[in-house]
Amino acid sequence: MCVYVKVSLATCLERNARRERKVPPSEVAHYIDILDGTVKDVVGTGVVDEYIVVHNNIEDGMGGDVERFGEKLYPWVQRQSKTHGYFFDNWGLEDEQDGR
Repeated sequence: MCVYVKVSLATCLERNARRERKVPPSEVAHYIDILDGTVKDVVGTGVVDEYIVVHNNIEDGMGGDVERFGEKLYPWVQRQSKTHGYFFDNWGLEDEQDGR
């Protein structure tokens, strides 16, 4: 089973602009292209027998992350975000070194 949460580039860029740590817009666009192609390849090869596409362009109406995740879960979400901070803070550096 594959669950693909699909979102438009415009929505990704809008949400990214509201974040404290931002991914460069060119990297967001590049990632969406790669992800869309990868999902098509995986589904086309029969690696998964079923898949669901969840369209995620509609705002959830939550007033922020605490409301979205809940007071008990939000600290864990923050810790995970900081754990992965190095990845996000250095997003795309390898590609820049390769001349992309």
